[in-house]
Amino acid sequence: MPRELTRVLLARTAPNLPPALADGLVLQTEPPARRLQLRRSLPDAPTDLVALLAAQPAPEQPPAYLAQGDALAGFLLPRAAAVSNADDRPAPAVLVQIFGSGPPAEWWMRLGWPSPAELQKDWTAAYAARRAATRMPLMFLNESASPPAKGD
Repeated sequence: MPRELTRVLLARTAPNLPPALADGLVLQTEPPARRLQLRRSLPDAPTDLVALLAAQPAPEQPPAYLAQGDALAGFLLPRAAAVSNADDRPAPAVLVQIFGSGPPAEWWMRLGWPSPAELQKDWTAAYAARRAATRMPLMFLNESASPPAKGD
């Protein structure tokens, strides 16, 4: 239910929010195991951040696209949180305000990056860290349903 409710609220309040960001914000309501499962679908190399935000309309939402949306929201939310501390708005509200009418020119400056090059460098590093094996533990163990043998 939280996922569907978030999708409806975003569609009502920010109909021009970039689809990848909207999907990423919606995915923030998913359980951690689901988000970890999506993280395993991340492509090896990140999509250019500006291209990801400009993509219209949303693809058919294959797991890799959703994983990139989740990575995008996870990347932008801490910066939005820093901005939101100044005026007591929640971080998602900051992103909706900035991107609600589509990506504005020089949006990265509103989130504290001095240049697109710095933004891309941070995005590449955050994306690589998100794909690191240490951040993707085993989620499911294939264990038999039979009880353990004596002595195990």
